[in-house]
Amino acid sequence: MSSPRKTIFDLERRNDLVSDFRFTVVDLEKTNVKTKSLGKMSLKELLNACIRTWPYRQGANSIPSYASALGFDIYDIDDETDILYNYELFLNLLHWAPAYDSDRASMISMLSIDDDSTISEECARCIENIEYKLEMINMRVRTVATGGIPQYIISKRDAQVDSVVEAVPELSETLLSYLDVRNQKDEDAKKSVLKAIADYLEDRHKSKYYKGTMYAGLEDNLFTVFNKVGIRHGDKKQWKLRKPARMKLYDQAFKAAIHLLQMEDVKTFNDIVSDLKKKQEELVGTNGNNSN
Repeated sequence: MSSPRKTIFDLERRNDLVSDFRFTVVDLEKTNVKTKSLGKMSLKELLNACIRTWPYRQGANSIPSYASALGFDIYDIDDETDILYNYELFLNLLHWAPAYDSDRASMISMLSIDDDSTISEECARCIENIEYKLEMINMRVRTVATGGIPQYIISKRDAQVDSVVEAVPELSETLLSYLDVRNQKDEDAKKSVLKAIADYLEDRHKSKYYKGTMYAGLEDNLFTVFNKVGIRHGDKKQWKLRKPARMKLYDQAFKAAIHLLQMEDVKTFNDIVSDLKKKQEELVGTNGNNSN
């Protein structure tokens, strides 16, 4: 009997995510800091207090209420997806907690530190520890600035996507967002990214840019998916697929699109090698003539 298929966590883990998260929670609970208005409290209690002024709280007034609104459990520390959601929230609040804005009458202004407090240092230490643990499972923390206040989002690392981001910077945020932990089960988010890729490739598709290349069939299949699986259109001609099949096809289409977007790099590589081969052949021919 074959063994169960391994998840991405099993394949890429170099650390024990569950144990590491438990240590993180214990650290937040045992690390005490001082506040001017609330006195001495644990770092975890501080995060729970300052979420009331965090700009992305979505109406929540505590960590449990935020988790409930977004559909993850802060108490189930054996579920790896929930752990990543918790890590993301902790990172955002650890960045937010030391903030001080004298013009805003809010809880966060009352958490300004006195000379004996170490809120900034302790938050920075915890952020560094969490980012290191995420690195060990091939995750990254990317920053998205909305309205001037950054938000920290956990995404899966992907070398191919990184290379395409460099070649197509105008699609960078869109492509990276496909890998966000929060978007892995979000069909609308995946469709939005694929539509943006389709819009970017539209001019090339119309001009038959890939005709005669090894990518022509791939490009044709991609646009079939873009046009027939609810990404660009919602008419009756769309293929009738159940959600699990659609989501799997979206992931496969994203990988295929990344491969297609790498064509310029492949073409550049082939041109360089062809040029080097030509020069080498000319050099060998010249040396051969000289020997005669």
